[in-house]
Amino acid sequence: MRLREVLNLYLLLFFYKQFNNRITSNFVNLQMSPTVFKYKEYRFFFFSREEKRMHIHVSSQNGEAKYWLDPDVELAQNIGFSEKQLNEVKRFIKNRKNEIINSWVNHFNS
Repeated sequence: MRLREVLNLYLLLFFYKQFNNRITSNFVNLQMSPTVFKYKEYRFFFFSREEKRMHIHVSSQNGEAKYWLDPDVELAQNIGFSEKQLNEVKRFIKNRKNEIINSWVNHFNS
């Protein structure tokens, strides 16, 4: 493991503890969480090696959320987003669901 990766992991763990399980994308190693899309102020991404059920994470300065993709798009977790923001993000995910699933398969089967 390269020094930079070790430092990124250390920072990730430090801020994970500091913010009571709230991880902001500013401190996440992009190799571990590839960006799938950016839409308005939102970043849509995966965490590598997190869990097997298909899902996508969303973050912005206002908060973070996680949505299940299968069988239907469903909110799994929310920290900080308003109901309006959650609905906007869910509509976007539904419209791009096939692309997200293809990105998931490509990322996790590579």
